Amino acid sequence: MDFLGTLVGLAIIYFIVKFLWQLLVGNKPKKVIPQPKPEPKHKRKPEPDPGPEPKNKLIKEDIFGSIKAAARLASKIAYADGKLHDREIAVIQIWMQDKADIAKNAGLIEKGDGAKLTSIFKEAVYDARSGSILTINECEKFNSYGPTFEEKSDLINLCLDVMTADDETHQDEENQLSLIVNYLGFDLSDYDNLRVKKKLKAIHIPKPKPKPKPKPKPKPRPRSKKPKDNDIPYKDSDVGIKRGWSTDEIRKHINRQFTIYNGLTQHEDKQTKQHAHEMLKKLAEARKKHLQ
Repeated sequence: MDFLGTLVGLAIIYFIVKFLWQLLVGNKPKKVIPQPKPEPKHKRKPEPDPGPEPKNKLIKEDIFGSIKAAARLASKIAYADGKLHDREIAVIQIWMQDKADIAKNAGLIEKGDGAKLTSIFKEAVYDARSGSILTINECEKFNSYGPTFEEKSDLINLCLDVMTADDETHQDEENQLSLIVNYLGFDLSDYDNLRVKKKLKAIHIPKPKPKPKPKPKPKPRPRSKKPKDNDIPYKDSDVGIKRGWSTDEIRKHINRQFTIYNGLTQHEDKQTKQHAHEMLKKLAEARKKHLQ
């Protein structure tokens, strides 16, 4: 019994010593082995945002686009009778060159753009001969650039000059021109005025209106202030603003037209300069009406 008691006592002492040792060793903080830091990854620099296209580039595209549509319509008028005369070609070339010179003087196109105009002219003549020019499509393209009344009148005048360049007017040419006037939404009375200036017969003579019955005299109203010398009548159609346009579309159109006519205020031609000043005043009225 003494032997067994001794063994039991030794076992108890062993477990007590083991328990105390684990307590002492377990409470010591473990050494943390520092791990090497990962090398930083090289981040690719984001490519710079090209941003919106510059205004001059957009204006240049509009100028070439409207010239191209006008040249194609004039070429179709020239070939409506089945022949393309040298004098008709010369009228179109001179018109295109005049437009390019005005835009060049205003700093809107560069000297090296002449090759593009030549390409536009050759393509228009080729497509006219092949019969691949659709009048309605070209009129829609021309209208998409928001032309003013003066710009529409200029296109109609070009077509009239082409039609009369060979000293003859053919019914096919008249029919094509009537389609252009219709698709452009050009007023028929204004069209007749242009024809009369070219010594052509007016074809849309309005019927005389019946005389109105006399109305009783209204009461005199207080006199309004006289308009200033620099005041000019304004209509949205004068600056090419269409019904249904959003405010953002109107703002972009006004800014684009302002850039064009502001450049033309330094033009050598007095009439061009005067017209540019008048258009700037009308654009200012449009800005007051729609954007303020």
